Amino acid sequence: METETATRWLSDTEQCAWRTHLDVSRLLMHQLEKDLQPFGLTMNDYEILVNLSESEDQRMRMSDLAAATLQSKSRLSHQITRMETAGLVRRTHCESDRRGLYAVLTEHGAETMRKVAPHHVESVRNHFMDLLSPEALAQLHAALTPIAEHLRGGGGSRSGGVGLRRFRTGRGRAAAHGSGHAARAFARRRPGGCARLRRTRRGPRVRTPLTPRGAATGGTRHRPPGRGGP
Repeated sequence: METETATRWLSDTEQCAWRTHLDVSRLLMHQLEKDLQPFGLTMNDYEILVNLSESEDQRMRMSDLAAATLQSKSRLSHQITRMETAGLVRRTHCESDRRGLYAVLTEHGAETMRKVAPHHVESVRNHFMDLLSPEALAQLHAALTPIAEHLRGGGGSRSGGVGLRRFRTGRGRAAAHGSGHAARAFARRRPGGCARLRRTRRGPRVRTPLTPRGAATGGTRHRPPGRGGP
């Protein structure tokens, strides 16, 4: 006789926390993406530029870049093609494996990073960092770290941070555009005390939430799973 496993539905407190996290993630990513639009970049573009800028020789194998950005190889290939057209990156063959390809940051891509990074880190500060006290930020980091470690241990790949450490040029690694974990929110009260986020009429629709990683102010990136609970 089969034993039916009871569904572990979310409590009211858990539901509030989960939905607030999802809403904050969508709203923050929507705002960060919006702030990149004047530079002709998406968050995916910026993520790729950061990964390349922080890699040795400012290049990565396409397979490694796909894993770092949590994209399929075919999707990344289309993305790189578009970025090649814009002159931000180029592809070269791998010397040890002629079937392998590198994505390489171009000088124009590096110059774009130098121009955009200060605006991006200011956006992260305005919409996230400056809304949290140092104590709250430390608590948030402590709370999210085991979740990130669990997801990476379960097959998730480490993503290269959304460029919040100050950008350096030259032969050394490009880095530094700030630092910090990105999560976000607006709220209105609903019965039961659950803080739920107020959306615009149309509401943002963001494909992939990320989080910033860096050195000077702290950052990481993650993609929350789909909505859970009843």
